[in-house]
Amino acid sequence: MKSVPLVPAFAVLLAFATFTNAQDKSEEQAVRKVVADFAEAINRGDAKAFATLFTDDADFVVITGKYLKSRNEIVKYHSGLFTGGFQGSHLDVTSVAIRFLRPDVVVARVATKRTENDGKEMRTSFPMLVLTKEGKTWLIDAVQNTLTSGPPVPVAQWLAMAAEPAGIRADDPWSLCHAGNFPTARSA
Repeated sequence: MKSVPLVPAFAVLLAFATFTNAQDKSEEQAVRKVVADFAEAINRGDAKAFATLFTDDADFVVITGKYLKSRNEIVKYHSGLFTGGFQGSHLDVTSVAIRFLRPDVVVARVATKRTENDGKEMRTSFPMLVLTKEGKTWLIDAVQNTLTSGPPVPVAQWLAMAAEPAGIRADDPWSLCHAGNFPTARSA
C-alpha cells in the first residue's frame, strides 16, 4: 500500500480552502454591493437603477403587506413612492447579514433606518432579500419588508397605495381583499 506524502496533500488542501474562502468573500462583497445599490437607488429616486437590481419575475412584499409580482410591478409601485412619499427621505442600511443557501442563492437580512419630514420622523424596517446569481450578476428575486419601528403608514395612505396599481377604489377597503392583491388570492 502506498502512502500519500502528508505535507503535499496538506498544502493542496490548504490552497483549495484559501481559494474557496477568497471566492466566498468576493461573492459576499458582490451581494453587499447589490444591497448598497438598492438603498442608493431609493435615495436618488432612480427607478431605472432600481429596476436593474431585480429579476423579471421578482416578488416584493412592502411594509404595508402589499404584494408586488414582477419587476415591472415593483418598479411602477416604487416610482410612485420616489415622486411622492419617499421624496425628502433618506434610507440608511444599518446592518447586513448574508447566508449562502447555495453558491447561486443568498438570503440577505438587512436592517434599515429611513428618516422623513426633514428628520422629524424615523422608521426602521427589516427587509429580507433573496438574491440569485444569473451568470456573473447577483439579482434580487424576492423581498419581504417588515416595519419594525416608527409611525405606521396611515390607513388612507395605505389604501391609496394598495389600490392604485390595481385600479381599485381606495374608499372601498373590502374590495382590496377580492382584487387579488394578496399572495393567497393571486392567480399564478
